[in-house]
Parts: sequence; structure tokens; C-alpha cells
Amino acid sequence: MKLSYLDVLVLYSMKQFQGERSAAAVYHLLKGKRSSQTIQDLQLFKIGALFGLFPNIKKDQIEASKERLSAQGFLTANLHVSDAGLSFLEKEWQEHPLPSQLNGWKYSAHSRQYWMKLSLLVQTISNLIGGSTRFLPLLYNDEELLWVKKFLLKQGSSRQEMAHALYHELSGLLTGQAPLAAAVFTYRLTSKDRIGLTFQQLADHYKQDEWYIRVLFLNVLHAIMERSLGELPFLALLHERKPAAKTLTASTERSFRMMAEGKTIAEIAAARRLKESTIEDHMVEIALNDPDFNFSRFLHREEMDEINAVISQLDTKQLKKVKEKLEHAYSYFQIRLAFAEMRWRKGDDS
Repeated sequence: MKLSYLDVLVLYSMKQFQGERSAAAVYHLLKGKRSSQTIQDLQLFKIGALFGLFPNIKKDQIEASKERLSAQGFLTANLHVSDAGLSFLEKEWQEHPLPSQLNGWKYSAHSRQYWMKLSLLVQTISNLIGGSTRFLPLLYNDEELLWVKKFLLKQGSSRQEMAHALYHELSGLLTGQAPLAAAVFTYRLTSKDRIGLTFQQLADHYKQDEWYIRVLFLNVLHAIMERSLGELPFLALLHERKPAAKTLTASTERSFRMMAEGKTIAEIAAARRLKESTIEDHMVEIALNDPDFNFSRFLHREEMDEINAVISQLDTKQLKKVKEKLEHAYSYFQIRLAFAEMRWRKGDDS
């Protein structure tokens, strides 16, 4: 049974989760679900690069991948990666490493819009330079079409100058990419004389897995989005604002504001008509993202140290194990806060 690059990513996610999360967590990760739990997992397990890579992925695709990996003996019944699975993953990483500039957490929410603008701009300028003012945009979206029209109208540069700037910045960045990744990105673009290829067409042409081709493309796109903010002035214009990831969910932001006003968890829950456990989720999400979070509101220093000592001793991120070792002296909420505080003490803000 031949495994796909999606299977490799699922196996890698399971390895990072260390058997402490289900296949549903992998689904939410790759789809880009912005829940408190998923956001916490990104930071606890260091898998932000994979966040939101495949927004259209289906849950049954992840389940099918889990079954394939289990059938190969790469996943155990409790979702730990077996020795055989680790060997397989190491071999795959040597042949098809996870691209280093991939940053789904930072860019997945903005990448589709940026790509639409860029691809439409390339197609439009190419046609204008070639003397064609009437053409069918390959990627049709009213919002991005309107943006490109306004963009071209307000530029003080000529078509030739814009074409030169666009070519210069793109070619300079693509030169620094792996040859296959640069080719994949280039052939996705549509010009006056060539229609951009689909991921399946590229996979067939280069005899590669389609999921791998998608990841190579996203890696280059994320690299462009990152570099354009500081080094590529023309491509930077495609950003309406700096594409920083939205750190907190909207609901958590509301709880954050109320917490800043001095309200307790019970008061916030009552005012918002939510369960206290939901507000606790929000507090943990805030704690993971705010280095100045006041942990002493919920745990004394001695209590925090006691929990952290057990976490270090057990070397686990599984709440139940820590709670049982502490003889249920602390709530799950307090233990989750201890995990967050330990992360800041280690200086891990990734």
C-alpha cells in the first residue's frame, strides 16, 4: 500500500501529539480550526507550520489516513507512532523534507487572498504588456478582480515598470528556493501565453505526490508573504495589512477584556451566559499567548512549582496523568495553566 504525503503529515502530527490527541485533533490542525484547544495544541506540541494547510480537507480523509498508517504498523492502538513508523518518517523526511519556510499559523488565513491577488496581477500585467486588454481571468473572484483594477489605476508606474518590478522580485526570491518548488510555483501562474497548471497536472508532470506538490507551493507562497513585508516593496503592496496571525479567538478576546476589568471566571461566565469551563478555556488560551499573564490569580507560586515538578517528572502533556499523580489536588484548569507557565519559563514563545 503506497502512502501519500498527507499520510506522512498525519504521522508527523501524531508523533508530535505523542499519543495524547486523537485523529480529530489532526483534522482540526490541517483544516485550520481556530478553537481554543487547537490554538493551545499548536504551541504545546510545536506544530504551527501545519496549521490550516488544507482548509478543504474532510474528516474522513484523516480517518482513512489513520487506518492506512495503522495497517502498516506505523501507529499503535493508542495512537503512538511505532518504531517502524519513526523509521518510515525519518526516511520520508530525507527524501521529501517538510519545507522550512512553511508557516500555516501565521499565513493560512491570508494566503488564499494573497495568491488570488498575485496570480491575477501577473495575468493582467502579462496581457497588458502583450497588447491584450480583453481576457478571461483564470481565477475569477469579484473582490480580488476589483482590487487589481484599483491597484493598477493608482500606481504611478508604467506597465513596463510594474512588470519589471514584479519579475525582479519574484525571480529573485524563486532563485533561492529548491528547483522543484520554484518550478511548481512558476507553473501555477497564468500569463498571456500559458495557463497555470493544476496541482494534479504538476504532480503528474513531475511524478510526485499531489499533497507534496501542494505543500511545496504553499512553502513558496508563505516565503513570498514573509519576505515581501521587509525586502520586496512591490509584492508588499499586495498586503492590505501586516498578515499577523489572529492570536486569540473572538470569544476569548471578549473574556480577556472582562478579565482585565478584574472580573472573576464566575462573573465572566454569568455575564456572557457561558459555562465556567468555557471561560477557563479562554484563560488558558490567553495564558499561552500573553507573556505577562497573571498566573497568581489562579495559582500560588508554591502550587505552580508543585505541578511543574510533576510535569517534568512524568515528561508528559497528558493532563490526566499529571492530575492522578498529584492525587487530584488540582483541577484540570490549574494544570493547564501550569503547562502554559512552564512554557514561558523555558523561553519558548514559538
